[in-house]
Amino acid sequence: MDLRTLRYFTVVAQERNITRAAEKLFVTQSTHSQYLLKLEAELNTPLFTRDKNCLTPTAAGRIYLQAAQDIVRIQDATLASIAALKNE
Repeated sequence: MDLRTLRYFTVVAQERNITRAAEKLFVTQSTHSQYLLKLEAELNTPLFTRDKNCLTPTAAGRIYLQAAQDIVRIQDATLASIAALKNE
């Protein structure tokens, strides 16, 4: 798992649709699907229930989503702090 996977996962959770998430992130739908399937395989659990055009986080997905959002937030804050140092 890497930061890109975490970001992809959070966007899928927000959009509840892989195609819309892929469009938002400027990647192909198949690439985005592969990241999600690889992540679920790595964790050995489904992170979403899949209905026609809607993905809903499972209990494991909700736990993972909270952690992913926290990690992404920390990364963004860290990069902003480093950028601020460059401006001093």
